[in-house]
Amino acid sequence: MVQIVSVLLFLSGAAISYGFNPNLIASIAGFTVGSQDHHTITQDASVRVLRSFLLNNPNNGGDSTSAILNLDNPTAESLFAAYYQGTTTCTQSQCRLMYRQFTRAMATVMESNADMDTAEVGIAGTHFDNEQILEGHNRLLEKREVVVSHIRGRLYEEARREVGRALHTLQDFYSHSDWVELGNTQPWGVLGMPGTTLTKIASPSVPTCRSCQRGATVDPSLLVFISRFIAFDYEYNCNDNILSDIQNDMVLTTGYTGFSKPEGKCSHGGLGDFSSTLTPEGGINKDSNQNRLANHYTLHEEAANVAMQATVNFLEDIRETVGDEVFRQFLDIEILHTSVAFVVDTTASMSDELPWIQTVIPVIQAQLSSYSTSISGGVIIDYILALLNDPNPGTVRVTQNATEFLDYIQALTASGGGADDCREPGLGAIIEAAKYSTEGGVVNVFTDAQPSDYLRLSEAVTIVQEKGLTINSFSTTGCSSRRRKRFVEGQPYGLLSFLSGGQFHSLPPEDLSNIAPIVVSSIKLDTTATILTRSGSSFYGTMNITVDSSITEFQIVVSGEGLALGSLTSPQGTDNFTTQLLTSTSTLIVYTVAVDNPNQYGTWQLVFNATSNYRAFVTGDSDQSVTSTLYQIAGQVKQKVLQGEVLTLLLSMDQGASLTSASILNKEGNQLFPLSPFPVGVGMYAAIVPVPPTPFKVGVVGMRPGGQAFTRVSSVGVDVSDVLVRSPVGQSPYQVLRTGESVTLGLTLTNVGDNSTFRVDVIARGNPSDIGETPSRYTYTLSGGSTSQSVSLVKDKTKSLGLIVMATGEVTEADTLYLQITMTDESSSERSNFYNLQFTGTTVVPVDRTQVEFYNGGRGLHGTLGGVVTAAALLLGALLY
Repeated sequence: MVQIVSVLLFLSGAAISYGFNPNLIASIAGFTVGSQDHHTITQDASVRVLRSFLLNNPNNGGDSTSAILNLDNPTAESLFAAYYQGTTTCTQSQCRLMYRQFTRAMATVMESNADMDTAEVGIAGTHFDNEQILEGHNRLLEKREVVVSHIRGRLYEEARREVGRALHTLQDFYSHSDWVELGNTQPWGVLGMPGTTLTKIASPSVPTCRSCQRGATVDPSLLVFISRFIAFDYEYNCNDNILSDIQNDMVLTTGYTGFSKPEGKCSHGGLGDFSSTLTPEGGINKDSNQNRLANHYTLHEEAANVAMQATVNFLEDIRETVGDEVFRQFLDIEILHTSVAFVVDTTASMSDELPWIQTVIPVIQAQLSSYSTSISGGVIIDYILALLNDPNPGTVRVTQNATEFLDYIQALTASGGGADDCREPGLGAIIEAAKYSTEGGVVNVFTDAQPSDYLRLSEAVTIVQEKGLTINSFSTTGCSSRRRKRFVEGQPYGLLSFLSGGQFHSLPPEDLSNIAPIVVSSIKLDTTATILTRSGSSFYGTMNITVDSSITEFQIVVSGEGLALGSLTSPQGTDNFTTQLLTSTSTLIVYTVAVDNPNQYGTWQLVFNATSNYRAFVTGDSDQSVTSTLYQIAGQVKQKVLQGEVLTLLLSMDQGASLTSASILNKEGNQLFPLSPFPVGVGMYAAIVPVPPTPFKVGVVGMRPGGQAFTRVSSVGVDVSDVLVRSPVGQSPYQVLRTGESVTLGLTLTNVGDNSTFRVDVIARGNPSDIGETPSRYTYTLSGGSTSQSVSLVKDKTKSLGLIVMATGEVTEADTLYLQITMTDESSSERSNFYNLQFTGTTVVPVDRTQVEFYNGGRGLHGTLGGVVTAAALLLGALLY
């Protein structure tokens, strides 16, 4: 049994309350997993909505309807298989692609949902705690309007994030209130809906609970202490702790959290809620099927089922509001669409490289066209050309016409570049290309120079991560100062490739003609999996490659200096297999191997030499994927993580696979240390990750149902810093503002490295396609009155700043301001971090307390709510990391 020792972290101003506790918490606490959580509830609801949508929009003249109706316990994959193939498993590309796109879209919703338990911990209205039913209702009203506005504005990824945030609040109502205890088996139809009235809400003066009966003493190994104040040492019997008057009169209440609560009020209850030790003892939450986590655990399934139906209703309401054609795009099951961008340095020093680039891009385009036609229904491809020149990045051209695009490429000439042709504004060009890229698109960078706009790296990382782009970087040696810097991957093009799951190669100009297979394999929408990455200063010997039964083809790419290819042998020790050695030079080796029989499953051996720096990538066409997500105390990792901090890693395995082991890998692909993952659900695992001092990825070894081992490397990397900027716990990074309103937020700056002075800047942008453009309807300043400020910070210390944002103009749900706060060492720009905040306008008129009927016991109903509840702070730190 896992022991909890000193895992409660005292954080002023926040109170712990988790809706539908994730199995992660139960597992760490040593309890049996099996509860429904936000993830499973949202997933089940999304499958039901998908089924309804596909039935209402039949395929092949209606032939798909009977296949869908005949499915027992449908899943997303079986629904798509029935819709496209009349089967239960996807075997065709179109089916797999639609399934992957839908799964990715819903993953955004589910991740945003889960993020609320950390990003907005302690904000009672987000979780329907502390009887903030009105606040939760108004939040849902606002979120609904923002979602509709984003969908109509074609901001589908932002709409998915907002749906996740709304669904968290909606689902929490059924876990944190007494709705289910009052005998309700269907959702509360007025909740979060405009033009409705909330009735019979308990006023602060009305007692709602009696103390639960104390049961067995908790196993001493599970005792949790904060100093000497708290000992959760009882299991409670709370079957009848809600007062009879409340139940008989059908009065709504929710539980309180923290160090205090009004007299006679119900607590949230469960591990981590101090208020549940105050009279009346115990609580009413139904987050888990475990008593120590949820005192009304016997009603967990009932609450989860109602929450799931409420989720379906919310999504169906959005669908009805925007219409099926637009909702189809929200679900990401529209016609297949992707983008491939080329950022080309056209300065004078690229005169040797440009002819080779003009040779290879038509080859890439032809292979992409062939790939598109191989998929039923085809794939729409946006071709994007972004020029990299000095002083301005240059014009961006976008077209779906291949001939027109190739004309753009052939018209390029090399000239200009300014006084320093070895430093160009490359990050600005990448950002411009990213603006026009579709979600999940690929950006390929060709340059011989370092970026002159290094301070825009955080902007580039943000838009790449928000859109899920892959960056392939091809650095050449034309610039004189670069001849001594080949294979420098750290800053910043190689770093962008590392963080986004792309490839970085440093090549002589003539080898650019051989890169087409690298680019095309990264664009394949449904199949690419990273099997292995390696790099180092030299290599002499054998590299082992594990090929499993899900792989139909794999590609080996090695770049370096002094390369000499030895041999490639199969698990049978032979070289008798279908292979294409596409290129083998002293600087680049590219292999593709078809896996066409079971004898080829197992360990392959590649023998080669590299006299100097090299990089090796092995990717495969496979339907076996592993999704890794890292969480820090402020929520899902969306910035550089702090060196020495502790994170929680969640791993999700599909295709019925199980996890054998996991480890943290450095940028060179070598193991830094092993992890100790534990199961938290079907195909889901978690592990505690202490942050190393260098950027890292996650490597896993798993087992497929047929008994074949497989290896995967996480597609995206994680950057590390010894400085950090973020909001304090209990403050949401997602704010809603009405015209004329302002909000003052806190920023926490942390330095665990050397003493220094840091520059803090506020950068504004519009939606994810408008980095650098400031919405004029908002103003913002740091507490000193400007958008830039210097702060001195010694090692292992923290300081706070204020940020004031005001909606000075008329704002609507379409007006979203994204602020990026950057923290940069004034003496070393590589010591930096960033943090993103979001401000969304709203025109929703909130329901006020005079419009709500509050229950006042035997004295009838009234329309005012007074009293202040002081919330204190408890956060299960190690359970969240």
